[in-house]
Amino acid sequence: MAAPVTPNGCALWFQVADVDATVADWQKRGVVFAHGPRKSYWGYGAELEDPDGYLVRLWDERSMKER
Repeated sequence: MAAPVTPNGCALWFQVADVDATVADWQKRGVVFAHGPRKSYWGYGAELEDPDGYLVRLWDERSMKER
């Protein structure tokens, strides 16, 4: 059996059309977020962990400019 993947401080960033709408849609499908859309040190967006513990961050161009 292979050893589990260990996060190494790496984060994956995905640009979406609308962070707020994407998070709402994904939450309806059962996706659990570490935090919903908010202003963070890296900008405005949402964050979740994939099954291996890697951080996945969602952002959109419009809200990064507005917030």
